[in-house]
Amino acid sequence: MNTDDPQRPSHATEGYPSGRRPGWMVVLALGTLVIGLVVGYFVGRFSLDREWRKPTVRITKENYEEASRDDADPTPAVDSVVMRPMPLRRTRDTVQERIAGDPVAPLVGSIGRNDGEVEMHLTVQNRGTCDVAKIEGIAYGFDAYNRPAKMNRHGEHYVAFTAPLPGDREPLRLRPDEKLVISEKLRYVDDASLALAEVTRVTCADGSVWKKP
Repeated sequence: MNTDDPQRPSHATEGYPSGRRPGWMVVLALGTLVIGLVVGYFVGRFSLDREWRKPTVRITKENYEEASRDDADPTPAVDSVVMRPMPLRRTRDTVQERIAGDPVAPLVGSIGRNDGEVEMHLTVQNRGTCDVAKIEGIAYGFDAYNRPAKMNRHGEHYVAFTAPLPGDREPLRLRPDEKLVISEKLRYVDDASLALAEVTRVTCADGSVWKKP
């Protein structure tokens, strides 16, 4: 055996001292990764922005049947308009636009827990001219990170509310400029701690009805 012949480097490291790849290949790989992440972020953001340009959807019969089955909490009726799942700030801005001219508007909402029970509290104000006898609406839940959160049995981020509640003995009479705290027990809330809401139907004491288009 001739020991004077130089040994050839292995195929995997041929041409690179000590088996190391040149630095420019590492830089190229990292650059490609960064570019891919940036492109992915902006593509995802563009897709969300395009979806959020139409922030509401209408409840179909199939949507209602799916959401209300298995003894779920109250869910918006067929043909109701609800907000898409969006971050808190975007949802708040959209809701504020939608309730700008409403006769009854929610001011603040929260979700509290006590002894295993969950209760939603909504403060609303009568901004109209009639004495209000009944209020119906939709509330949306958000967690501590301002993300849409489960509010009902089948994962919906919304739930329907009404005042007075069915079975309440005291009739409601909310006069113009007065405020009311609506309390409603919920059974299927996960991490929601904040609520945004909009009133969709108002019945006045004289029998007249306002309904959100």
